[in-house]
Amino acid sequence: MQDHKLDFHSTFRKLSYFRPSLLSSSFSIPETVNTNLPPIGKFIAELLSLCPEDEGMDHGKATGEWLAWLEKYAQRIESERGKWSADIYTERENAAKGANPRFVLRQWVLEEVIMKADKRVLAKVLHVGV
Repeated sequence: MQDHKLDFHSTFRKLSYFRPSLLSSSFSIPETVNTNLPPIGKFIAELLSLCPEDEGMDHGKATGEWLAWLEKYAQRIESERGKWSADIYTERENAAKGANPRFVLRQWVLEEVIMKADKRVLAKVLHVGV
């Protein structure tokens, strides 16, 4: 995540949808983003789309790194199978969604909203005072 400057919450929320069965499809690492990808390729492309700075990214290298990591992650999921009920994937997905909200208010966004609100309030005060 750090190497590709991915957002923490968004990435983990996306990973909640990962299923080890996605890895069963044959997959070759593309040089560029391709729309005719197998499910695991589409999943990785969606992960990489969370990257705010796509410029200069080596998609082939990033895809290979994510593919290797997802293979290890799939093994981890399968090793934990006994900790969950029969519907392991739905339970894991719900737990991950509960821990990783869809939207996280960032400090810079809050500061921009406050600045805009302050300007409007100040403008109204100045207008009333005239």
